[in-house]
Amino acid sequence: MERRSVCALLLAALGVSGLTAAELADSGKTVRRKPVLKLRATPGVALPPAMVLLTAELVGGQDDEDFHCPEVEWDFSDGSRSAFQADCQPLSDGAPLERRFTRRHTFRAAGDYAVAVTLRRTGRIVAQARATVIVSGGASSGNSAYSAAEQ
Repeated sequence: MERRSVCALLLAALGVSGLTAAELADSGKTVRRKPVLKLRATPGVALPPAMVLLTAELVGGQDDEDFHCPEVEWDFSDGSRSAFQADCQPLSDGAPLERRFTRRHTFRAAGDYAVAVTLRRTGRIVAQARATVIVSGGASSGNSAYSAAEQ
């Protein structure tokens, strides 16, 4: 009984109400999982000026039209932003989605930056992710990664 309740809750959360897992399988309906957007910064810790490669990637889930040819907006948390949308062909059956988006950015001042990437489609947000970039004060400040390692 407990397992059936868990299945019902899971199906309700997925937006499939009133069907058990067996009924869902018998009905021929497919539950589509959406990909999750992840963001990483390389390097994550650096000295200024720090050139960082930011990689946003859609992980898991099925290819979904909501993620086809999105506008990619970057907020670098240092007062600068960037947005880009490719000129894409219409989505066709069997054509894979672009799942990786990259951008290089130089952080000129020390600080902790909460970089954000947002994917938009037809004006609405379809996914967001954040990563932290730490730019330490530099070798002459006494609190840099180098001076901390030497102590």
